[in-house]
Amino acid sequence: MFQTGAAVFGSTSQALRPRPWADFAAAVRLAIRTQVTRQQLPDLPDHILADIGVSRSAALAEAARQPWDLTPPRRR
Repeated sequence: MFQTGAAVFGSTSQALRPRPWADFAAAVRLAIRTQVTRQQLPDLPDHILADIGVSRSAALAEAARQPWDLTPPRRR
C-alpha cells in the first residue's frame, strides 16, 4: 500500500554515493554563470545599480574578480 523511501527513490546506497563529476560540473556551471553576470555589471546604468543597491565602484570591483572567486567580499 505505502512505499518506503528506498522503494520510491531507489536504494539508499545509491542515494548516498558521492557524485564527484556532477559536483564538479555544478561548480563549473556556477563559475561560468558568475563570470557572465560579472561581465554585465559595468554596462548597467547607474539607476539600475542604485535599484539593486550597488555603487558604480562596487560593480567595477566585482567585475574585476576572478571566475573561481565565489566567496563574498569582506565588509570593512
